[in-house]
Amino acid sequence: MAPSGPNRMTLAPPMAASEPHRQTQDEEARLRLENRRLREQAAWFGADEFLELEAARWRHVDPGDRVAEVERLCSLIPYWQALPSFPAQPPPSPPAEVMAVLREIKAQADAYRRRG
Repeated sequence: MAPSGPNRMTLAPPMAASEPHRQTQDEEARLRLENRRLREQAAWFGADEFLELEAARWRHVDPGDRVAEVERLCSLIPYWQALPSFPAQPPPSPPAEVMAVLREIKAQADAYRRRG
């Protein structure tokens, strides 16, 4: 017996071969929605409010734990690169200045850990 009522699942009828324009329109509508969602996410992640909330979350965390979290996130890179939708070419290496800053942060965190 097929389910009935507000919780029943209904499937869209199969698309006829004579309706390719409908498929294109459906795909375009889906892409418009996805693009809007991505624009909203980008706006949120770039908003001052998000940055303030993120900074507040880490304000009272010791430097060693901050570095550990960065290391944990960096360890996830191979996983994301292995996903089929990830770009085939890895991103370029960070500039030497960035690497120098990261090494300095790590050295400070290591010194902080040694102090106890």
